[in-house]
Amino acid sequence: MSQVDIILVSYNTADYTARAIESVFEQTQTTDINLIVIDNNSSDNSVELIRSRFPDVQLIETGANLGFAGGVNVGAKLGNAEYILLLNPDTVILDGAIDKLVAFS
Repeated sequence: MSQVDIILVSYNTADYTARAIESVFEQTQTTDINLIVIDNNSSDNSVELIRSRFPDVQLIETGANLGFAGGVNVGAKLGNAEYILLLNPDTVILDGAIDKLVAFS
């Protein structure tokens, strides 16, 4: 079981989502994470990009645009960690922030 389930809801944000995922993996060194990306039926290359560059990410294609809350609900049902972190695709993790948050808890 992971310490943190990170749920990232994506809709036509391929480049932002890729940067967010990269920052999570680069900046999270001591915390056991499960990164769940919920794709809300993107029409850009989001799904292909995530699959090819990040094979360790759990990618769920909803087949419809469920909105942010709907996507979060799908992701939350898949996780089982002690903590859930909701991450917007335009977020960049800096300075080991996830590790620091978990260490503080």
